[in-house]
Formats: sequence, C-alpha cells, structure tokens
Amino acid sequence: MDVDAIILAGPGFTKGDALSYIEEENPDLAADITTVDTSGVGDRGVHEVLKRGAVDEVQTRTRIAEEAELVDELTERIATGEAVGYGPEAVAEAADYGAIDHLLVLDERLRSERGPDSEWAVDVDRIVETTERKGGEVTVFSGEFDPGQQLRNLGGIAALLRYRID
Repeated sequence: MDVDAIILAGPGFTKGDALSYIEEENPDLAADITTVDTSGVGDRGVHEVLKRGAVDEVQTRTRIAEEAELVDELTERIATGEAVGYGPEAVAEAADYGAIDHLLVLDERLRSERGPDSEWAVDVDRIVETTERKGGEVTVFSGEFDPGQQLRNLGGIAALLRYRID
C-alpha cells in the first residue's frame, strides 16, 4: 500500500493500542502515522484534529519529503551524468525540446521572475506552460526547507529530463 500519511485520532488510550498493533504488524506503515488526542469522537473529533493543525502539519511533512526525493534524484543524476538541466537557459531549452519530465522551480524565484525585477533572460511562465503542455510535471519548491535551499544553489530552477539534449 502506498500511503503518504495517516492521522490516528481520538480520545483515551485506544489509539495508542491501535498504533502499537500497527507497529508490530507493519512497522513501515507505522512510520507514516501521526497521532492526535481529541476529547470527542465522530464529527467533533475530526473538527478538533483540523483545528489543531494536524492535517496542515502532515501536508507540510509530506510536501518536504516529496521535494527531498526530487532533489535527491536531481543531484544523483548530476553526479552520474544522467539527463538533467539546471539554470534558466538550460531548462528553457529543454522545455522547448519537450524533454522535461519534471520541472523543479523555487517559489521565490518564480515570484521574482514574474515581477519587474526579473533577472533571467527567459520567461519563467513560458517554461512552466511549455513543460505542462508537453506532458511534464511541475513542482514548486518552498525556499523555507532544505530541498528548496538545495534548488536555490542550482539557480532556482532545474529539470529531470526524458532524454539528453546536449
């Protein structure tokens, strides 16, 4: 089963017992579980979970994990000489060829390049649109976390390519 995150919530000790059982039976699944204490059950308990921000926390952790996987794949490909592009000009060229499988762009670069203080000689919106039109995926990274900081060091934009273009 491919699971991003599970929130196990409720009052009392029952959720702890359930978590212990899952840890014994499926430790990999247990690693994806977040427990939240609530005073109620049913709709009231769900409302408490939402109010406490548990869902937002899980979404943030999941997003960071996905970004980390993409940056790891990017750096691995760079190290082994596989098909990648990084920096605005190289990524724009790859987009034009339809070679981008997955575009990685830093949120702060996306904002700054859309504004009047743009530094790139290429249009970032055209890169995103071309990538999507030609079947590539786009992930916008948060500069607040380590994967985004790694992407920043590579110019704020990079791509996992379907094939080499050089």
